[in-house]
Amino acid sequence: MLNVATRRTRERNPLLRFARKVPCHAPDHRPVPRPADPALVLQRLRGEGRRRGPDENDHENWLKADDLDTGDILVTAKKAIAQGNKINLSLGFKNQTSDWIFLKKHEMVLNAGGQELKPYDGKEKPSLVIEPDGKATLPLKFGGSDLHVEKMTLTFSGLYKAAAKGEVKKAADFQLPPSQNNVTAGNFECAVLNHKQETSDTTTKWECEYTGDGIGYVDASQIGVKLQTGAEYSNTFRKNKEARLQKGEKTSFTTSFVIEKRIIDMQFATMTMLWRDTFAESEIVALDAEDMDFELDEATTTEKNE
Repeated sequence: MLNVATRRTRERNPLLRFARKVPCHAPDHRPVPRPADPALVLQRLRGEGRRRGPDENDHENWLKADDLDTGDILVTAKKAIAQGNKINLSLGFKNQTSDWIFLKKHEMVLNAGGQELKPYDGKEKPSLVIEPDGKATLPLKFGGSDLHVEKMTLTFSGLYKAAAKGEVKKAADFQLPPSQNNVTAGNFECAVLNHKQETSDTTTKWECEYTGDGIGYVDASQIGVKLQTGAEYSNTFRKNKEARLQKGEKTSFTTSFVIEKRIIDMQFATMTMLWRDTFAESEIVALDAEDMDFELDEATTTEKNE
């Protein structure tokens, strides 16, 4: 039933005569649901993802392998994970010789899931160099398809060895002050970068490149100088370090000879630089390829996927 004020209002406005009566209800006191915590939702989804089964891309197969001992080198599998379309490895190496060990990483082959895989898609990269009696760690990544495998074999092609003490390569004695700027000793090509000859100090800066197929060694501490009297003096520059070079690599070093003026005034002297055993070269010898077999580590796989 309309009250007096409402009835008078409708009589003044004909359009309101046909307005429906809206019943009045009591307010809804039911509680409004709170929005879900995003962190809890994400945690629940992750848990469901882990329960989807080992065929999903997020499941990791952890593999293990026995140590590989070739006699020259000991290889340890530190980590091996097969997941989706990739395999990640971490290998430890122990050089058991007094020689240098080289691993050309791009020559290694991983047989997994019926595929032959190579690191870096077989593109050549700098070798891993393991010094005599030294250690090294190498992480590797392999890409392919359907690599969620439980077994695989890694073939260590690309292992090489070179003697730490190479065969000495003789160079002709060099006149100071220089009458020419270049010196050749076997597969070593050297050039004078700078020369300064003063009364009591003669200093020369050099750059040498190794052009052979083995390993070249340059030890500037071997260099000496000979006076016309026959007296010999050693290189006094102590900051030079012995260089180990592969084909196309270069090294720089300095020779410095300090002699008292009472013995000779080097500014006006002609002397002979003696190379002695500065240059040496070792042949790189390929080692037999060895296989490392991996299998599923069930306990670690279960633990890492919980």
